[in-house]
Amino acid sequence: MSLPALDTLTGCLLVGTWASSLLYMFEISQIWSYFQNFKQDDWKFKTLVTTALVVDTLGMVGDYICVYLYIITHAGDAEYLFSMHWPMPLYVLDTGVLAVMVQAFLVFRYWCFQLIASKFQYPKHAHHSFLVFRNNHLGMQSVVSADCIIPKVPPVQFSGVLAGSLMATLYTSLADRLKFKIPIALWLVTELAVNAGIASVLLWEFRKARGILTETRRALDRLTAITIQSGAAAAMIAGATLIAYYIKPESNVAVGVSYPLRRVYVSTLLSNLNIRKSAKVFLYDNWHVFGSWDDRRRARAADIHLLGHR
Repeated sequence: MSLPALDTLTGCLLVGTWASSLLYMFEISQIWSYFQNFKQDDWKFKTLVTTALVVDTLGMVGDYICVYLYIITHAGDAEYLFSMHWPMPLYVLDTGVLAVMVQAFLVFRYWCFQLIASKFQYPKHAHHSFLVFRNNHLGMQSVVSADCIIPKVPPVQFSGVLAGSLMATLYTSLADRLKFKIPIALWLVTELAVNAGIASVLLWEFRKARGILTETRRALDRLTAITIQSGAAAAMIAGATLIAYYIKPESNVAVGVSYPLRRVYVSTLLSNLNIRKSAKVFLYDNWHVFGSWDDRRRARAADIHLLGHR
């Protein structure tokens, strides 16, 4: 059996691990910063960060082993190169677990932000966030409650991950990749939708709070920037992975493209936790500007609760 084109089988995996390694270095620096600055943080958040690090590191090691087996141990073995092996199902499952963990944290943060902000600032009945889509031709609006939709999508996404991981275990030939179309589409489309949806509702909440809580504007600006960057990065990688799979399913291009996705998820989690340091410095350094008890209470809420971490 002649050797296949290695660029789309092993080269893309190698490049994917390079990109992942760079992001992993940033991830480690973020974790160091978190444990240095938030030693008194709730054990639940410390457990979440530690679990995310362990799961991500396990996936990273699996990626390295996968590339080593392809380009060193079994170099020139066409039969091996045309097959999938145990690191592939591990990569799919690992990505899905991290996605659900981080998305659950962001949904929790959104709920905390919404709940506390409604107590201080928002009207009594405005405690639900809505996505509004306007039909320009009919002049009508259809309103969809984000509270109802977003929490239900990650389980659907994870079911696609489990199905893809199971199929990667049962169907090991690259020629069988066409059978993965439904679980791959279910996984990546829902992942893209959840990333974009969570980013959208968080930005909407930040936008509403920014117009009211002028004393927390800098902190909210930082949160907005992080939300846009992380949400766009995860959605773009998921979309690029889906496109790469449908263009060339019988290759590893889609796998290589999606390797950095796990690092993006963990970096999103850590960035959202670490931003509290700069927010606290801003609020405490400017404590004298809050003249009334209500202003101080709002500042304290913005410092802890409105950032959605406690």
